[in-house]
Amino acid sequence: MITRVSGELRRRIKESPRLRRQALRVLSRRDVVDARLLNRVAGSRLLTRAYYATVRTSFADEQHRVARGRRRYMERIGSDPRPRLRRNVHRLEKGLVMRPRRWPFALGYLKEVIDDLECVLRAGPGDSLDDDIEVRWAFEVLDEYWRCGEPANDEHRRLCERYSSLRTRWAVAPCAGAAPNIPSFRPFAPSDSPPPVSYDQLLQLQLRRRSVRHFAPDLVDPEVIERAVTLGSLAPSACNRVAYRFLLLRGPDAARVAALAGGTGGYAQNIPNLLVVLGDHSAYANERDRHNPYIDASLAVMGLLQALESLGLASCCINWPEVPHREFAIRRTLRCIQPFESVIMLVAVGVPAPGRMVPGSPKKPAEHLLQEVVLSSEESREVPRR
Repeated sequence: MITRVSGELRRRIKESPRLRRQALRVLSRRDVVDARLLNRVAGSRLLTRAYYATVRTSFADEQHRVARGRRRYMERIGSDPRPRLRRNVHRLEKGLVMRPRRWPFALGYLKEVIDDLECVLRAGPGDSLDDDIEVRWAFEVLDEYWRCGEPANDEHRRLCERYSSLRTRWAVAPCAGAAPNIPSFRPFAPSDSPPPVSYDQLLQLQLRRRSVRHFAPDLVDPEVIERAVTLGSLAPSACNRVAYRFLLLRGPDAARVAALAGGTGGYAQNIPNLLVVLGDHSAYANERDRHNPYIDASLAVMGLLQALESLGLASCCINWPEVPHREFAIRRTLRCIQPFESVIMLVAVGVPAPGRMVPGSPKKPAEHLLQEVVLSSEESREVPRR
């Protein structure tokens, strides 16, 4: 109801010069008061909390999504605990590649891994386990774990016997050749040969890729978009949880959703294909990890943009600031967005239009971005540049 009223009020302000002037005066006075208040509260953690809880409640929606994500994470523990399984299997991987390798290790969470794997196996259809990458990965890593040495104590031995029984009951095909350039899903020694792409080639690709806002009306084949997503998904991810996904819209649907973002008024109608990037807070049990979906999704998008450029497609990242009426609009339009998901950004995709222009947008030079720091007994100090 509040959102509908505010939408009607915004429409009236746009149509009335007098209301626009009054609104600008109110906003100007509000900004002055807010600046004075912020100057007083910013020095105190307690006052800052009170300020954002009462005056500027812009974090409230994110808090709600994080809470819904944590609840969803806990609900899945007894039925389909894949996020926790992914995290713990990755922890096992890291232990296996440590030099020197400790043995035994993972005693604090090994039972959790086997519990979760058994739960996932019971929940999933038995005839498709060979296609379940997460299950095959877990089996490969656990197989490698138990090859490291003999059980260290009675509890360790019971877990070993339990896993052997589980392995016997659920026969899963070997993982060899399951992923590009990876012989299996277990830890492996990477190649030391020179990379197939030079720094200069990569630099040229980055310099060539620009944010294009005018496209030909062609719809891009979803299989081509999938190839770009495949490359993006190879980006680093916190504990390999890959807590994000992409929604693809094409044609009028793409333009309609793009128009919901701020700053797209001059070109939203020209967007024939649109990706909505979503971060999944249900992959994490704690608030401390609330930024990980944003980070992981953004890393994936960078690879996706490079892939699109290499495929002859143009792209443009569209900022999605957390504005309540825009959040309401996109969630009402895209009902498939879950309550525990955050909209990270939109990405326009398409064949570049002939005669298009792009902004120059020079970036900050590396010397302004890189700072070397030396730790001393007194304090961290910056190393003067030569």
